Amino acid sequence: MVTGDDFSCGGEEEEEEEDVSELQKLMSLSIDDCEMDPVPPWPKEHPQFSSADATVPFMPPELPPELTAQLTPQLTPQLTPQLPPPGPPALLEHGVPNLLASPHLLPLTDLELRFHYRGRRVPFPDPEGIPHDKQRRYTCTLLGAMERGLLLELGGQDLYATRLCRCKVFWDGPCAPPQDPHLDPRPNPMERERRVQVFSLQRFLDGLILFQKGQSPTPPPFEVFLCFGEEWPDHRPKEKKLITVQVVPVAARLLLELFSGELSWSADSVPLQISQPDLKDALVEQFKELHRLWQQQQHPEAGPRPPL
Repeated sequence: MVTGDDFSCGGEEEEEEEDVSELQKLMSLSIDDCEMDPVPPWPKEHPQFSSADATVPFMPPELPPELTAQLTPQLTPQLTPQLPPPGPPALLEHGVPNLLASPHLLPLTDLELRFHYRGRRVPFPDPEGIPHDKQRRYTCTLLGAMERGLLLELGGQDLYATRLCRCKVFWDGPCAPPQDPHLDPRPNPMERERRVQVFSLQRFLDGLILFQKGQSPTPPPFEVFLCFGEEWPDHRPKEKKLITVQVVPVAARLLLELFSGELSWSADSVPLQISQPDLKDALVEQFKELHRLWQQQQHPEAGPRPPL
């Protein structure tokens, strides 16, 4: 018969052998050549059992804190796999270019262009409605050369235009070269793919201040006219041109109306000239009210009929 003390001694010897083998396995994981500090002996643990016939599954002992601090710095780099540096991305996958890995292959010049004004699409009018055959043919020819269009953009407080289309563009506005009033007007072409300033808010404000002080006979201009495919300005009025575009900076128009005393909420409204009412106007209003009451007495409204 085996007593509890004999079983405990045998268990200690087996645990020491297993601990030594486990320690050797752990030490064999290190591939560094650096020397390790001597490992302290494993503590002896006496498992307690309720009876000699009880069976307990094997549980590996916990590492002491001093051993964990010594093994962790050397074992951690070995347990983390080191991946090789990534090679160049494959440009073709099953015959299809890998556009995500090579963004320079994206066709950024292939664009769909739509023109919107305050969220509403604004196309050119259909030239098929033009009654004259010659005018309709010329207009269609100009529209066919305007694929890339003309770019309008704000830079700070100024407005710039860049002609991209093949159709030549001529323009006139506050930033255009001055014309000699004694000579015929000279056309002002816009060079292709060149950024041109067509409106300056600071220049407009300076001219507006001079006009307000009476130092300028006319208010500063702020509208920009673009003429496509025909010379402008010239001796012909702009109403005779095939395709023209008028650009109006709304802020400049409102400032001009404010300084001139004609501020209105609509561009098409007319400033009404009405005097303040006087005593005679008040008497007329009273006579009109008396006349309305007299008409009501002469023609009273039919009330509900009394019951029979």
